Amino acid sequence: MEELINKAISGDKNAFSLIFLELQSDLYKIALSKTGNKDDALDAIQETIIITYKNMSKLKSKSSLKQWIIKVLINECYKLYNKKNKADVISIQDSKFYDNTQGNYNSNDIDVNIEFHELLDCLNDKEKIIMILYYKNLYTTKEISKITKINENTVKSIIKRAKNKIKNNLKGELNEKLYG
Repeated sequence: MEELINKAISGDKNAFSLIFLELQSDLYKIALSKTGNKDDALDAIQETIIITYKNMSKLKSKSSLKQWIIKVLINECYKLYNKKNKADVISIQDSKFYDNTQGNYNSNDIDVNIEFHELLDCLNDKEKIIMILYYKNLYTTKEISKITKINENTVKSIIKRAKNKIKNNLKGELNEKLYG
């Protein structure tokens, strides 16, 4: 194995491929256990191959190659998980209708939540996500910036613009009701 590692570090693609062939079963089991499904496991492995290939020359200890590859794989699994679950946080976790302090369903929360989501109907997806993170999850603009990878000042502008859209939408609905 040490000879393969030396060749891979020198840029030998075949040696690199043979290393991954040797580890593929272990890597797949780890990725599948971390991601929970075949497609994500394969995506994580593919990203791991790319990252390790690009950084193979930086390997400090040849004896720690397998551990290093597994560490990269686990990090990729977490990245995939976080990426996939950002949408889930918004679409599932943020729309749960329960009293967080009691863990019980609360009919007032359901009404408030439905009204809140109806207010967001006039917004685009990016604005909806940011408004949910800001008003429902109570994240700061700095935290939202990190989550969405959008500049903090842009997040503030999006919140302001979204609030104005909601306000104008409500004014339009009120005028329609009053003046038919």
